[in-house]
Amino acid sequence: MARTQLAQAQAGLAGVKANLAFTQIRAPFAGVVQARRVNEGDFVGPGMPLVEVEGQGALELVGSVSEAEAAGLKVGTRLPFEADGGRGEAVITGLATGGDPISHRGTLRARILKSDAALRTGSFARLQLPTRGAAGDGILRVPRTALVNRGELTGVFVAREGRAELRWLSLGEPEGALVPVRAGLSKGEAVIDAPGNLKDGQPIEVRP
Repeated sequence: MARTQLAQAQAGLAGVKANLAFTQIRAPFAGVVQARRVNEGDFVGPGMPLVEVEGQGALELVGSVSEAEAAGLKVGTRLPFEADGGRGEAVITGLATGGDPISHRGTLRARILKSDAALRTGSFARLQLPTRGAAGDGILRVPRTALVNRGELTGVFVAREGRAELRWLSLGEPEGALVPVRAGLSKGEAVIDAPGNLKDGQPIEVRP
């Protein structure tokens, strides 16, 4: 009789421990919780995200590229990047072009190999895509002295209908005094060199 009661008690204890285990959430890797999606007392269902955990492994860069920018790129290509005031190198792990039916831009994923800055999830980074060809190859280039920097963005002023218009650009690697333009500028547009304190929309006089 005593043995039967002991077995029943042990079975009951095992059941309680099993139910208690369902109240604990364990990640399959070491990391830091970045966001909590539910609060105490909330009802949750299968597949519902509870928390976001950032692993301690390599971070990944995710960005969009046009078909022209993706030309010549492939999985395994190493690219330099700038982020949080530092520089680093990443390797392309995924490349899908033309995914967006409106912008016709695709997604590029690159795993960070090294960086001299302490990066975190959500940081803004600028990948430096390789520039092919030289002057006369059809690639637009602007003088470095024409560039305007505002935070993480870089652009130029163009003369348009008697006013200065600020254009944000996607740029390639500098080539001496010139910088190739990947997006944001059209052939034939007049770029204002050394704009100084020029403001967007400011009236200007274009002289021949």
